Amino acid sequence: MAKNPFEKIVSLVDRRTLFESVFKNKVISSIKLSNGDLFHFKAIGVFEDGGLLGTFQEKNQVSSAQPVTMLMRINKDRYLVQTELQPTIKGYKLNMNSHFYKFNRRDSVRIDIPEDVAMTFEIYSIGDQALRVKAKMIEMSQTGARFLFKEPLNLQKGLIVRGTFAAHKNFNTNLECQLIHNPLPNVWGVRFVNMDSVTANRIKSLNIEMQQLVFLKTK
Repeated sequence: MAKNPFEKIVSLVDRRTLFESVFKNKVISSIKLSNGDLFHFKAIGVFEDGGLLGTFQEKNQVSSAQPVTMLMRINKDRYLVQTELQPTIKGYKLNMNSHFYKFNRRDSVRIDIPEDVAMTFEIYSIGDQALRVKAKMIEMSQTGARFLFKEPLNLQKGLIVRGTFAAHKNFNTNLECQLIHNPLPNVWGVRFVNMDSVTANRIKSLNIEMQQLVFLKTK
């Protein structure tokens, strides 16, 4: 299993400085709501207690306080914050708290999917051939994955695989993948291709969720 990619930001001064940088540098952050929806947050101010005041770039119906996960990039560094979002008259407040982490690994860190997490890819075509077969996702990143097939298939590198990817009751999306390599019997590594912005953001959100589950032991 990969090493823990998260470094906790212990200093309150450092956390406040980072939140101030989000505002001063006009950083657009990704916010995952408690229902799994992903939005983009623009900071428009900083509260005296260190929290951020901001607005969403997309329309939403957030009417009450709720736990959220925030992913932000400052210069070349990425940070993840588990905090609370509160509606205000001028927008939304992201509270300052101690669940503040820095990523120490590349964007496309690969996650081993826990055995008790069901993530499946139901294929309906490979290349130009219609084919119905189901595979289990055993690893994933924001750019690709590894699938385990129950039985051997006559596959070739470079072929495009199309199917429906399901992770849980709130996640179901069509995906196109290119077969890259075959490192183990019945295991194929793939690269996600031809994703629109909505699908890419959903994959990004799911990858964040898996990293939280694996490395921070949270659901």
